[in-house]
Amino acid sequence: MEFPWWDKKSVSLFDQILFLPPVMEGALPLAFEQELFVEFCSGNGLWIVQKALENPQNLWIAVEKKLERAKKIWNRAKRLGANNLLVVCGSAENLVTAILPGPIVKEVFINFPDPWPKARHAKHRLIQETFVTELQKKMLPGGKITFVTDHAPYLEQGLTVFEKTMKPLLPEPFYGKDPENYGCSFFEEMWRKKNKTIHYTVYANH
Repeated sequence: MEFPWWDKKSVSLFDQILFLPPVMEGALPLAFEQELFVEFCSGNGLWIVQKALENPQNLWIAVEKKLERAKKIWNRAKRLGANNLLVVCGSAENLVTAILPGPIVKEVFINFPDPWPKARHAKHRLIQETFVTELQKKMLPGGKITFVTDHAPYLEQGLTVFEKTMKPLLPEPFYGKDPENYGCSFFEEMWRKKNKTIHYTVYANH
């Protein structure tokens, strides 16, 4: 099937893929009939498509800003029959602030987001206090956020942001390694081959 044309000026929903323009003026929240499981920074979709296939009773949302990656997720989901997965091509911030109703999100997974490794670029990282505060408004009480990274400075920033308003579900230092049955992503496979340490943090919404 040909991928749909998109003018990048309006919200567009087509066959399990939702396009979000950079500017979201006048956008209205979508209606969902069940609680949501959301992965931000989904890359090529290896992790979330497998989760959707393993948990067909749940509705999963893959969020990827880059169009080519969103295409890969959509194609993988269609090829494997993951009919309970919605692909969002657009920014995580726009999805959270303008599209998601609340509270409806059961679990959030942030797997290997761009670390923006230079200190002067840290302001561009997804996990910021303003973003997490908005995200919490869309989460159910007790809903969980799992953050996975190989980048130590980003790990520290994440711990600082989450501890302000959320409850850690791992003992100090509030991160662990190799959770059972978590699943694997493209970036995890790549970093493990390079012997990098992967850190997992889990927080609960109050």
